[in-house]
Amino acid sequence: MPSDSSSTPSPALPVALWAGTLVLVLVAFFSWPAERFAAVQVEGESPAQSAAIELESIGALEFGPEGVLFVSDPQGAAVYALEVPAGPGPRLSESVPDLDAKIGSLLGVDGREIYVQDMAVDPRGGLVYISVQRGDGDTALPVLLTVDSQGTIRTVDLATFVAQRLDLPNAPRAEDRLYEWEAQTFTVTDLEYVDGELLIAGLSNEEFASVLRRAPYPFDDTVVTTGLEIFHGAHGEWETFAPIFSFVPYTLDGKEHLLAAYLCTPLVTFPLDEVRSKSRLRGKTIAELGWGNLATDILPYRYDDEDYVLIVNNTRGTIKMKAKDIAAAAAGQGLTEQADTRAGVDYHTVPVGPVLQLSDLDSERVLLLGRSLDNGSLYLSPRPKRRL
Repeated sequence: MPSDSSSTPSPALPVALWAGTLVLVLVAFFSWPAERFAAVQVEGESPAQSAAIELESIGALEFGPEGVLFVSDPQGAAVYALEVPAGPGPRLSESVPDLDAKIGSLLGVDGREIYVQDMAVDPRGGLVYISVQRGDGDTALPVLLTVDSQGTIRTVDLATFVAQRLDLPNAPRAEDRLYEWEAQTFTVTDLEYVDGELLIAGLSNEEFASVLRRAPYPFDDTVVTTGLEIFHGAHGEWETFAPIFSFVPYTLDGKEHLLAAYLCTPLVTFPLDEVRSKSRLRGKTIAELGWGNLATDILPYRYDDEDYVLIVNNTRGTIKMKAKDIAAAAAGQGLTEQADTRAGVDYHTVPVGPVLQLSDLDSERVLLLGRSLDNGSLYLSPRPKRRL
């Protein structure tokens, strides 16, 4: 999932896009021809191996089978699977203010040099994991943190883990650029564990640069790639080179799909069985949320016997859709004509202020990682689902 920082985002971290000016720069990304990505084929398999964790970067996080945390290394074109101990519990019940300053103090830097990448909550006991980069550029240091029920922040000593490592094939080359950024930092943009497989969204160096990679867990030598094509409403054209930035598994009419949000900001569905059976797949665009925007997280949830989806946006706020409206749009033909602002599934904005990430905390609450309207500092806050 895409990220945020407490200061100007790092050029080595193109997903650190909370600053609106950088969004406008990245919007032009969609106008690039596919050939701006190096079309270099990498032959061979992608063997998984037990290895010490040596991160070049850190990005999306995802919990899989009990106790397994998947940690992505976009620049290293790898994903690690490590077994983490269950936290002591209970789950976080009070807000944690000044999160960036506290993390900065722990890591020996100013809070403005902390770049939050993703957040995941251990479903067993509620221990919160946050991936951050300390600093930017060539000196950036990837760090994995935990926040317990008392709001205590600790670093995870990755040197104590021996994890399974999955190397991702056909990643952008180290010299490939997206403007001033390294294209490799888009190799992994989001992760989801579904039915024994890890789904990995991001970029490749193939003709269809936007891909979903699939790998069974426990990892073996298998990584299967599906190239993706979508209709971009704001641009009025079909595109194959923009990566998914956030996605979740989602059931529509009794059939498993993926609900995916792209930059600038189409919302798209993909039937999961077709993801698994096709090497190239065209998605159905069911909503256009507006240009100059990045969807940083998606969370389906249920409250009072009705299903909803929350979508966190960096410039257009946190929005709420009814599941029945999503289903109705998915049953139709989808968007195939230009829509400059918003079109498709109806929604309304939730008054929660600037939010970066959110996760299910328990059956009654979600956990928000957001930015204070008072002073701009980061915070963690449990929120009742009934108030969303």
